[in-house]
Amino acid sequence: MSTAITLINQTIIMFLLAGVGFALFKTRKITPEGSKSLANILIFIVLPCVIINGFLVERTTERMLGLLFSAVGAAVLLGVAIVISRIFFKKDAIAGFSAAFSNAGFIGIPLVQNLLGVEYVFYMSAFLVAFGLMSWTYGLYLISGKADISAKKLLSNPAIMAAIFGMIIFVLRIQLPAVISSTLSTIGNMNTPLGMIILGTYIAKEDIKKVFTSKNSYLVSLVRLILVPLICLFALKFIWVPVEELRMLLLICASAPCGATLAMFSQMCGKDYSYGAQIVSLSTLLCPLTIMGVLTLATLLW
Repeated sequence: MSTAITLINQTIIMFLLAGVGFALFKTRKITPEGSKSLANILIFIVLPCVIINGFLVERTTERMLGLLFSAVGAAVLLGVAIVISRIFFKKDAIAGFSAAFSNAGFIGIPLVQNLLGVEYVFYMSAFLVAFGLMSWTYGLYLISGKADISAKKLLSNPAIMAAIFGMIIFVLRIQLPAVISSTLSTIGNMNTPLGMIILGTYIAKEDIKKVFTSKNSYLVSLVRLILVPLICLFALKFIWVPVEELRMLLLICASAPCGATLAMFSQMCGKDYSYGAQIVSLSTLLCPLTIMGVLTLATLLW
């Protein structure tokens, strides 16, 4: 019951924050260029600070084991999502990417912080790294149709760079000055409000009527928000975990809506950006209800 209440409260907060972004964009207080600049701040500054801050914990055997499990679990769950997306959307690259890759950074981190505690962002870092590796390799190939992958491109991914830096701090037990750690924490706290405001501006760019009348967007949302999470839910029930809360953490990541990187990749590769935006917008609007249902079912079955 407490999980459902927390999720409902978090959902209301997310909608209100997204509404702020929506209103600011519609009243031209935020321009398309401004929205892009805010997204750059989120991707290149805020999210890396969240990841690094998650590693600023005491190194223990339990945490090391949990991190390893999270990395393996993330790779497996992403692999499952990719297989399912290929079954349903083999000839539609944009839909295939949407169903395979979730928006775990924007949606997952605030839910994990509120439902499990800020200390579990440490374990979520493994999922974000796995997501970064697979989206910037297989995902980019899927959208572009070109196998143009290099170590330089992977290392330029801010989430991966932050995770490497954070892991070095964690393994070597480096003690950052209090002023630095406080700065990282303060910037990291911007993740939820900034992310939701940006999503609000993102939704405001689209014709709401088209968002709700696209049949294929509903099919993608069905696969991304219900089918993939349910399969992951039942798979997680039968595996051993070093820390029980890791089941819920991985399920939250698997239940998030379509990844916002779809729009970036579509635009970068000269694909149908509007189509991708419609899918992301609809799945984002529907996700609070589906996530609440999936997590409630998990608490009953687990």
